[in-house]
Amino acid sequence: TGMIETLCLSSLADEHAEKLACVTNFIDCLSTLHGKPIHEKIRFKAWLLASGQPRFDFKQAIQEACFDFGAECFKPLRKFVNEL
Repeated sequence: TGMIETLCLSSLADEHAEKLACVTNFIDCLSTLHGKPIHEKIRFKAWLLASGQPRFDFKQAIQEACFDFGAECFKPLRKFVNEL
């Protein structure tokens, strides 16, 4: 989707698969109830809540969270920034 939140969540796929699955199930349930997809930023906020980090400020969240910024999913972003 091109959002940094999507990359952050993707970086958790291996190490936090079980917790991420719970968040995905919750978001999918909301999507069904509302009859439309839930924005990826909401999925990110749900992850923060599930992780015991109730901060919704992105900057604080990434400083305190366990996102792996060296993960393969960040490679295209790193390449793009390095080419600037």
